[in-house]
Amino acid sequence: MQDDTDRKSLRKRSWNTTKLAARLGFAAATRAIGLELPQSNEQAVAKAVALVNQFDGMKGLMLKFGQMGSYLNTGLPPEAQKILASLQSAATAMPYAAVAGQIESSLGAPVSELFEQFETDAFAAASIGQVHRAQLRNTPVAVKVQYPGIQTLIENDLNNVGLFAQLLLMGSKMDGAALAGELSQRLLEECDYQLEAQRQQAIGAVWNRLPGRVVPRVFIDRCGHQVITSSFEAGTGFADYCAQADAATRRNSSLIIFEAVFEGIFRHGFFNGDPHPGNFLFRDNGDVVFLDFGCLRTFDDDFLQAWKSMAQAVLDNNERRFREAHTAMGFVANAKKFDWEFQWSMVRFLYEPFLSTRPYRYNKQYVQTNYERLIWKNRNRWHMTLPPNQLFVNRLQWGLASVLADLNVEAVYCDIFRAAVEARVERIPGLR
Repeated sequence: MQDDTDRKSLRKRSWNTTKLAARLGFAAATRAIGLELPQSNEQAVAKAVALVNQFDGMKGLMLKFGQMGSYLNTGLPPEAQKILASLQSAATAMPYAAVAGQIESSLGAPVSELFEQFETDAFAAASIGQVHRAQLRNTPVAVKVQYPGIQTLIENDLNNVGLFAQLLLMGSKMDGAALAGELSQRLLEECDYQLEAQRQQAIGAVWNRLPGRVVPRVFIDRCGHQVITSSFEAGTGFADYCAQADAATRRNSSLIIFEAVFEGIFRHGFFNGDPHPGNFLFRDNGDVVFLDFGCLRTFDDDFLQAWKSMAQAVLDNNERRFREAHTAMGFVANAKKFDWEFQWSMVRFLYEPFLSTRPYRYNKQYVQTNYERLIWKNRNRWHMTLPPNQLFVNRLQWGLASVLADLNVEAVYCDIFRAAVEARVERIPGLR
């Protein structure tokens, strides 16, 4: 009987996902051919409310799309964006019986034998799992428990969304199948909590030695494929922090986040592809707690060196070397029709915060203009390709810029960026 119920639920989920993907695909297609669909603030707010209700009940991949929309869609009025922001740190929680079953299945023992205390109500719930407070060996811990069957649901979602991605990219030089494969690999890795725990432990061993960065300690003996146990770290959530902290403290946080991202890429050869605001907590002095290491990408040495070379060329205003490095990275599909003047201008605008020697303030207009130039107004969109390993980089750069825009401070970022680009590559042991 339960199997029949699960199958019916999966079929309903598949149909809902297909409808949502179709709506997303239609919106993308209308933008791609230059159509604008104006809407009033009231319409945008009503749509935001409807999307929150739909995404929140679905979890998984489609909830991730809703979370991304809450901090990337700078065209929304503030009222609608505030409503969508509720998706960043909360979703409908699963009942405790399901939580206990997941823990026992993953760790091989009942909750009462694994933890001295365990709060039955989740204090945070998101797209893949939910988090409970507990006590382990007299230490406060946070136990992240994966939703039962979420991997199957995400695989089902990916089949639908991957098809739409391939259809939308028809006629371009983009390899829709390869990009869909990259999307699948990264998101399905998020379902492997054992892998995430190993990554968090490896990064924490390096970052926790640096000022301002806090990575929760991992208790490997209480981690499995559906469970991660980490030290409970106190901190203020993003929205409250932006509203309450003074400018000097917020500036400290912005520099910490910025340095962590670009040192991660250019010094250590990895990035975390899920930079949404719900993955940060903030201490009173501006120190940042980094949460969630599930969506992580590493780069091989050849690609990383080409990327560093391209970044160095932009910093040095060397357009010839930029063309060589940009080609080596695999972005140029049709060299004869490629508009290098536009590409140079676009990347220089993208690097605006890294080139400014004076204090720079990220803002929503910068994010929106970057998004427009790279996607809808890109003169090279039919003559360029996207290496699969760069698929989540756009999500990272827009997400990071949106986070820094909301922190709303002026800071000098150029020295941090140049130091990261020029640093010798030092791989983090155990990170994969």
